[in-house]
Amino acid sequence: MSVRIFENEAPKWWEGKFSVVPVEPGTKQPAKGLTGWQGYAAALPNEEKRQELLIKYSNCNIGLMLDSWRIVAFDIDDDALVPGISRYLSLNQPARQFTISGKKGMKGATIFAVVADGEAIKSATLKGAVGLGNIDLLASGKMTVMPPSVHPDTGLPYEYVGVPLLEMPPDKLPIVRQDDIFALKAAIGSEHIHAIMAGETTHDAGVSLSAALVATGASDETINAIFVSFLPKSYEGNSLKELPGWIASAREKGFGDEKNDTRGTMTAALAKLGTEGGVQLFKDGDTAYATVPTEKGFITVRILSEAFKRWLRHTGYQALDKPPTTGPLLEAIAQIESMALFDGASLPTYRRVGGGIEHIEIDLGREDGYVVSVTKNGWSVEAVSRHKFVRGSGFGQLPDPVKADGKGLAALRRLLSLDEMTFLLLVAFLLNALKPGGPFSSS
Repeated sequence: MSVRIFENEAPKWWEGKFSVVPVEPGTKQPAKGLTGWQGYAAALPNEEKRQELLIKYSNCNIGLMLDSWRIVAFDIDDDALVPGISRYLSLNQPARQFTISGKKGMKGATIFAVVADGEAIKSATLKGAVGLGNIDLLASGKMTVMPPSVHPDTGLPYEYVGVPLLEMPPDKLPIVRQDDIFALKAAIGSEHIHAIMAGETTHDAGVSLSAALVATGASDETINAIFVSFLPKSYEGNSLKELPGWIASAREKGFGDEKNDTRGTMTAALAKLGTEGGVQLFKDGDTAYATVPTEKGFITVRILSEAFKRWLRHTGYQALDKPPTTGPLLEAIAQIESMALFDGASLPTYRRVGGGIEHIEIDLGREDGYVVSVTKNGWSVEAVSRHKFVRGSGFGQLPDPVKADGKGLAALRRLLSLDEMTFLLLVAFLLNALKPGGPFSSS
């Protein structure tokens, strides 16, 4: 008997302004036939599209797009790391009320947080030290399967951890910053984390771990939160009392100098500007791309293109009040390219026309990035595209489409003076020209 998970659950998420997509039963992947699903993170579907999704994918599981409300997910695949991550997110907060919210499938757990204002966090893998599992940080462009979807391995529904996400406002979630990610990555990847988690022979391990955290640029408060989070709750040793001395010693020895100097350079400033403020980094094969904000909208460009270089130079000039020199500019671009290739989502790119059989989009080539969205029910000009369009040399701007006032293509037939059969062949050719992919033959 079908439980119709997507049909029953999706309207609740849409009402809460969360972006969700259908997930193929027995997998953790978007439903078969769902094209351009990454675009659902940018904007909620309209009412017509919602009804289409509910009918076509009613029996599917449901997945949350991580662009919703700037939410990120710590997908922890090791039960041993769940308490430490949960405590860290609870401790390392400004003076505000917050609530832990997550979900659990077969092992570990997924804990949700919200990105701090003015920061941009990219998806990444935090690799655990030998014997520990990894943590996948899922950010913009990623999707995570939500309860009551059925886990593909256990055959049982996912369960919520803490308060269900739909029952709490996102501003009650823990706030996370890029510095937190650096600190957590250094902590769980350290060979010394095992001794800290065990609460035994922690002195030497604590001295080394605190030095490693200082080297990431972590504050004293963040380092203290790491130790409090990963030491056993029953711990009664002296490590926390000695920790301030360990940190001070590490700073005196210069462990954090290189990190702090790097942050002050023009290269680091440009790299920061090139990855924040709504910028989305991704890759298509071996090519790195960025969707960047302009004065009129968003456009997608190759990171190694002149267009991206001009954009970053202009952005740097506006933010830093001086034009960046060539050396730091090129170094920052190389750093941003690496981030896109190794940490960015893998998304398909299109030129002029993108989508699938049931829904296509046409890039108008305008500075604001507007597209024409076409379905079997008609067309409309949209500000937000569900697909990634790139433009090459000589890419021109199309005129804005105009409604035909009910006349359809009849006016075109009269203009060209075509008989019915020739006109049908012309229409077929025009439709075929809009197919994003093959086959293109009529046989």
